[in-house]
Amino acid sequence: MKRLLPLIVFLSFILFSSPLSAGGFYLKSIGELNVEGASYDHLWYTGSNVTFTGVAPASSTVTIAIDGTSATATATSSGAWSYSTTLSQGDHSIILSTPSAESYNFTLTIGEVPEGVGAIQAPDTPVAGSVTPTVLALVLGTSLLLSPLLVNKAFRK
Repeated sequence: MKRLLPLIVFLSFILFSSPLSAGGFYLKSIGELNVEGASYDHLWYTGSNVTFTGVAPASSTVTIAIDGTSATATATSSGAWSYSTTLSQGDHSIILSTPSAESYNFTLTIGEVPEGVGAIQAPDTPVAGSVTPTVLALVLGTSLLLSPLLVNKAFRK
């Protein structure tokens, strides 16, 4: 029994030391425009070469629909995805989606930002991150709490 504790700690470290990402789906940026954590129904961008970057569940397919024409991007093992395109001046309907999350729809206007439109503000709520420290602390904490019981039981035999 007393050999069980080191095994539990070792297995916990092996199983939970790799990064576990939250299963979130969001848009990080449009070109140089950082929109991470924000949700707007209309955005403006001054360049015609546009790169959408974001986060999705690892290895998932992200569908990018621009004015009704769809393309896809595949998220990496860390969840990062990007898609580049060239857009003409004017309004464009954008729909970003992945099978495991709700879609994100907005209008992207290529051109100068009209007077009276404010800048993007940083959100108050942080974007989801890694759950590894929490899970590891939980497993190790449980192991430490149970170890006196396991050791005591082993010596009573």
